[in-house]
Amino acid sequence: MAVLPATLIGGALAYGSIGYAAPNIGMITLLQALFGLLLGCASSGLIALAPLLYPTAVRSTGVGWAMGMGPFGSFVGLLVVGALVAHALPVSGIFATIGAPGIIAAVTAALVGLRYVHDAAGHRGALSTSH
Repeated sequence: MAVLPATLIGGALAYGSIGYAAPNIGMITLLQALFGLLLGCASSGLIALAPLLYPTAVRSTGVGWAMGMGPFGSFVGLLVVGALVAHALPVSGIFATIGAPGIIAAVTAALVGLRYVHDAAGHRGALSTSH
C-alpha cells in the first residue's frame, strides 16, 4: 500500500520542479518524463483502489464517477492555470501550485491504505463501514 502514495508524491514533486528547471530543456524533458511515468502509474493504481471504497450495490456507479473526474480535472486545470497566469504568478509558482494536489492525493491514498490494513487486521474485510 506504500507504492501508490510514493508514486503520487514523486509525480507531484517532478511536476512542481518543472518551473524551476527552466530554461534547461534536458532537465525539463527528464522531469516531464518522470512526471508522466509516475502519475500514469498512480492513476492506474487509483482506478484499482476505487472498487475497495464502494459497497457492492453502488460499486460500478462509484468507480464510474471516480473515473469521470479525470476528464473533469483536465478541463478545470486549464482554467486554474489561466487564473494563475492572470494573477502574474511566476512560472515556477504555477507548476508548484498545479503539482500540489498530487501531495493531497498521496496523503489521502496513504490514509485509505492505513484504514485498509487496520480493517484487514480486525478481520472485518476491506474498508468496512460497520464498526
